[in-house]
Amino acid sequence: MLRRPAVCVAACLAMSIAAAASAGVVGATTADVGNKTNLVDLTVDYGSGDVTLRAKDLIGIDLVHFRSSASTSVVLKASGDTTPPAGQRAALLDGDRALNTGVINPGKGSGLSSDPTATTEGFGVRFTRPVVNGPGIDVVFVDFDVATDPAPGDGFVVSPIDFSPGGLAAKTFNNGDYDTSVVVNDGYVLAVTGGYPITLSKVENNALSNAGTAVQDAYFTGIDLSDLGYAAGATAAGLFFQGRTSGDLVDPMFIAGLPRGPWGLLGAATSTSGGREVLDSVTVERGVGREVIPGSDLIGIDVIHFNGATTSALAVPGSETSVPTGTRAALLDGDLALNSGLINPGRAAYSGTWGCTVDPVLRLAGGTGPDGAEGMGFVFDEPVVNGPGIDVILFELDNGGTLDSGDGFWLSPLHFEAGLHSFLYTGADYDLFEPLTSFRVGTLAATNTIDDIETSAAGLGSAASSFRWHAIGIDLSDLGYARWASATGLFLQAADPSEVIDPVLIVGLQAIPEPATLALLGLGALGLLRRRRRRR
Repeated sequence: MLRRPAVCVAACLAMSIAAAASAGVVGATTADVGNKTNLVDLTVDYGSGDVTLRAKDLIGIDLVHFRSSASTSVVLKASGDTTPPAGQRAALLDGDRALNTGVINPGKGSGLSSDPTATTEGFGVRFTRPVVNGPGIDVVFVDFDVATDPAPGDGFVVSPIDFSPGGLAAKTFNNGDYDTSVVVNDGYVLAVTGGYPITLSKVENNALSNAGTAVQDAYFTGIDLSDLGYAAGATAAGLFFQGRTSGDLVDPMFIAGLPRGPWGLLGAATSTSGGREVLDSVTVERGVGREVIPGSDLIGIDVIHFNGATTSALAVPGSETSVPTGTRAALLDGDLALNSGLINPGRAAYSGTWGCTVDPVLRLAGGTGPDGAEGMGFVFDEPVVNGPGIDVILFELDNGGTLDSGDGFWLSPLHFEAGLHSFLYTGADYDLFEPLTSFRVGTLAATNTIDDIETSAAGLGSAASSFRWHAIGIDLSDLGYARWASATGLFLQAADPSEVIDPVLIVGLQAIPEPATLALLGLGALGLLRRRRRRR
């Protein structure tokens, strides 16, 4: 099998700029996606040579606190994008990889000596999994600033968000202390109405007013947890940031922890039988050791909605000569085959530049009325829990010859609740690819509804054998799901009018037990061990 390379192969997408620093963040690769400038990969020096990390593999954050009495201009979208809807503005900082969007201008302070409260100026983030204090830097902070400043890169103060155990302290970074910088697309500043103080609730829900275009660059600063008093090997659950009391306002665009060791989707094993290429198992790392999960233990889906971009909507094994009516959704949701599926669902133009922002309009089997949103809706055979690491795996087919040639797509919740949002995945996010057993494309008379898929006339093209399957591991945290929350289904759309997405298999992973459950299991095992010793 072909596994993802240790160094990102997406450098041809965009520009990479390296700094002269000998340690910390020494380079970054970006790619423009619409009006956004997205981080593709990051090169860091831990003190023993450069290591390139994909943006997808970095440890994400959740914005949990924001308070500013210094500015009302705290929302930054990409210039040219539509205004972010209420409830999805924190995602400009914690829900994408864009370097020209963020929640900016937090309150100022001189650093904390105890846990922050609801009235503490600044902003707090919690990592989607603990960040380990290893050699060199452990966290990257990206600021938006004017390149013509005498000392560009805004100063800021970083503190622990939890002051336990003792010995922890704040660290100040001054203007010009950054490690490297990249040129990014323009941002556009929006002011929050409602008066001071500006809180996270106001950021998410209050009306916004235009404040003007921001032509600035992105400045990367590496943070070593040792500088905050963390012992080697200790972990940080989150951090708290403030502008310096004597300095400029700080404009955070992107914050992430650095992983230590392999993580996510690491491998997949397949076999071929009767012309079908079947997934036998996947290998993942989710924080409990490397797991090899049989295909039979994965959580399947049922496709409940389909509104296609073209009439080429079926992929069938190359050995097949017909596709009976009433069996076609099963090409995606009825087996583990990688050379069959429902391909070319509609594109995200239905919802503008944000993917879906509200519950997608669905037309279920047998329904009447509007065709509904372009794209594909599916429900899991059982709810998928947002545990540590990846929770869902999507396989798609593509004729590109590199890992990053996989098609981009938007993934959205089927039902939007507070804090949930859509997330854009690009070719740079795929984890694995492998040559695919031959398949045929099935062309249908109509593909506007799931009923069309099942009943309209079909024709099969000649067998194609030069394609590959690509696989991507998806963390439900990317869509704003809280840890241990569950998703009953998702909605898939192609990224933009220039792309299609060809899903051939979508599966969920069984949940890792919650920490409390693991502790109880450990106590139970200890009790059994004591009983055995007594019996001896």
